[in-house]
Amino acid sequence: MLLTAALLLSLGQSVGAEASADFAVRITYGTCWNESVDTTRRVFSRTIRYGVVRTARFTLTTEQQQRLHALVNGVGIFDYPTRFEPVLTTMTEPATDFTIEVRSGGRRHVVQWADYGAMSPEATRLRTMLREVREFFVALPSVQRLQATQIICL
Repeated sequence: MLLTAALLLSLGQSVGAEASADFAVRITYGTCWNESVDTTRRVFSRTIRYGVVRTARFTLTTEQQQRLHALVNGVGIFDYPTRFEPVLTTMTEPATDFTIEVRSGGRRHVVQWADYGAMSPEATRLRTMLREVREFFVALPSVQRLQATQIICL
């Protein structure tokens, strides 16, 4: 409950912050299949089956760009190490691999993370942000028209 309140507070504080003109996000994630989003190229990609990737083009409104900025910067993404490896108390397999690249205000930062289910506040914040960013993009009409993946992870 306290963690949720802190996350909401941090997101609320960043909502008023304007996204810089160079703000861009590229996120790749997956286990045995992948999805990725690249706001510079305005493309969302999904692996449908092995060797078959489909893409959807998108355009974000100013309000959507501000919302994305708030989600990404609200977790303090520039404070995460390049290789985020939180201490594990349990381990979930298969792990989802993430690569998050953010440009904003003349800065560029890349975070790589294999999410094995760590429960640290930093891991929980990052996982929550990534889930909300994915939900943000899969709600776009062009992305909704993409075929679902046919790959089943074991």
